[in-house]
Amino acid sequence: MKLDTVLTVPQVAEILQISPSKLYLLIKREQFPHVRIGRNVRIIQSDLEEWIEQRRRPAKQLGFKFPDLKYLNLE
Repeated sequence: MKLDTVLTVPQVAEILQISPSKLYLLIKREQFPHVRIGRNVRIIQSDLEEWIEQRRRPAKQLGFKFPDLKYLNLE
């Protein structure tokens, strides 16, 4: 059995580029996977990766259209 890396809230907040307080709020609202070890909160790396993957959307779904390059003056 291989154990996943266990991350702290500040580590995950830095990865996600959000504040630790925002991450704690998501955890409090049960909107983010976490493990409590006593009073400490930890995030399993594979849970973080899965959480990110579930929220990934292709550019087309975001309404982003790539510009037609023939109209750009790149010279």
